[in-house]
Amino acid sequence: SRDDSNSPARNRKRKRPNQDQWTLHRDPERGGVAIVEESTSEIDQDYAKLPVIINHLREWTSRILPQIQSRILHAASPILHELSRQYFVPFLTVALACLGRIHSCILKLGRVIVGAL
Repeated sequence: SRDDSNSPARNRKRKRPNQDQWTLHRDPERGGVAIVEESTSEIDQDYAKLPVIINHLREWTSRILPQIQSRILHAASPILHELSRQYFVPFLTVALACLGRIHSCILKLGRVIVGAL
């Protein structure tokens, strides 16, 4: 007979959906320490992180993605210049193709983020 006592599925611990957490806070009114019970779940923690995530997405769409696009466009002109002189043609062709793919991915990412906001 087969012994399943050492199987990974059996030894895996289950996560509890609600965990009670106790934290100690200084209580300036009473001059001591107050014990505060915080009941949290994974869903509550995800919702608590949501404003931070939204702020990061807004920063990406307003500042970081345009900077990346600007750098790609800035890097493309010297590559095209060197291609016109016919130096390093195989390398520069691959470099231009990579820049084009990155640029299209950045544009698609920007559309998805703006659509989600």
